[in-house]
Amino acid sequence: MVIPNTSQGDDSRYPFKLSPFSSHSRLLEIAGAGSGQRLLDVGCAQGDLTWRLQNKGWQTIGIEPDPNDAKIAVSRGLSVQICSAEEYFAMNPDTFDVIVFGDVLEHLPDPKALLRTASSRLRSGGRILVSLPNVAHLSVRLSLLFGSFQYQSRGILDETHLRFFTRSSTKELFRASGLSIVRLRTTPAPLELAFPWLASQAFYPHLDRLHARAAGVLSGPLAYQFVAELCLSGD
Repeated sequence: MVIPNTSQGDDSRYPFKLSPFSSHSRLLEIAGAGSGQRLLDVGCAQGDLTWRLQNKGWQTIGIEPDPNDAKIAVSRGLSVQICSAEEYFAMNPDTFDVIVFGDVLEHLPDPKALLRTASSRLRSGGRILVSLPNVAHLSVRLSLLFGSFQYQSRGILDETHLRFFTRSSTKELFRASGLSIVRLRTTPAPLELAFPWLASQAFYPHLDRLHARAAGVLSGPLAYQFVAELCLSGD
């Protein structure tokens, strides 16, 4: 499924998904109120999620390797470091109450190593929040059925994705990284981005809710993304 660019600006590569059942909304819900606690948003892009987290009381730092995206995030009053996550952790001994990887790990050659590094920077009782796309989604299955595996500009088959995950391999990644799953939630496909005319229809909130429930029940073929709250194993 190709998701067109419908974010706040025409230059946004990864638009914020406004549905209450989207990965962004799930991450905001799981993060909760910050009360001045420290949060690191890895791969913050133009700061859409970071800005909302800051407004929920988190003391945020964003990491973004793309200087153009980082500049936009800074213009919104956010603290952003222009570097990769690996570079940031190598240069800074900072610790955090929450570290967020929103649609990031699939872009990395070794997500397990980065999760392990991030785990070492958690404060006592700290959490890691992750969203990952589900390559077993029905849209990909149907494409494969017809002999197609076509990379796209964004979505599950984003051309910059280096890793692909299913529900079982997502759980295995977390286990191998020394993390325990506190919560694992699903999201439906963002139909309002794929078909913008839907968002203005009176019935769309009901459709979105039903779609979200179906994704939770049949997570293999209908979950578009998995959203996880993680803690250190043994905590």
